Amino acid sequence: MKSSFKDKAVLVFPGKESKGLDQFQTCDSTEGFVETKFPFTKIVFIDSTWNQCHKICQDERIQSLPQIMIHSRQTLFWRYQSGKPKEYLSTIEAIYYLCVDFQRYVVNRTYEGQFDNLLFFFKFMYEKIHQLYSK
Repeated sequence: MKSSFKDKAVLVFPGKESKGLDQFQTCDSTEGFVETKFPFTKIVFIDSTWNQCHKICQDERIQSLPQIMIHSRQTLFWRYQSGKPKEYLSTIEAIYYLCVDFQRYVVNRTYEGQFDNLLFFFKFMYEKIHQLYSK
């Protein structure tokens, strides 16, 4: 029997039902090792403004997905979301930090910069914007 989309996909979103990636680790105290069970093959992000994402979350396909969240970090985005906390990340920041957390909690390896290139254009635009406003 072929599995459905929702059985293998997870939404990255800081909702009430969200689990941290560290919750997919189990520790065997008798053997002294950590086993990771990550049951998803697809990871879904909502790419929109924070005001739009609440409308998108009303879609039944999105509502049916289990949710995971990344550890809280402050955004470096140059265009802050009006009235939103600095922990509301841009999409590329969320993707980057999910990769970093995934490496740490699911793959069980130290992060050594493997995903830093994801932020190349983000950093380029960040510097460009700051140069424009510093003149």
